[in-house]
Amino acid sequence: MKRGWSMKERVEHEERVEHEERVEHEERVEHEERVEHEERVEHEERVEHEERVEHEERVEHEERVEHEERVEHEERVEHEERVEHEERVEHEERVEHEERAEHEERVEHEERVEHEERAEHEERVEHEKRVEHEERVKHEKSG
Repeated sequence: MKRGWSMKERVEHEERVEHEERVEHEERVEHEERVEHEERVEHEERVEHEERVEHEERVEHEERVEHEERVEHEERVEHEERVEHEERVEHEERVEHEERAEHEERVEHEERVEHEERAEHEERVEHEKRVEHEERVKHEKSG
């Protein structure tokens, strides 16, 4: 402070200095508050962004898992249907084979029975012819 200043000048000077210091302090405080606010806003935006990204990744993961489970389910169902179809076809083929075998056995049995009946008939006819022949021969010899 300069020597020779009047009391009034000194008081005005001190008031001006105090005013400037107050203004500087308020500007500094406002600046710090603005910086803190901007940092808080940036932090919140970063947090929101990270949460959005995590949410999207979770959703994508869940959709991927659901898709994979759906595909596995469809493949399992298709496999089971194929197996059931193959078992049905094998069963039908086995039944057809058994029916054919039973039919062939019945035909063979009927042919055997017919053959035996024919053979028995022929033996009876021959027996009757022999008996008739023997009776004729006896009759002729005795007669």
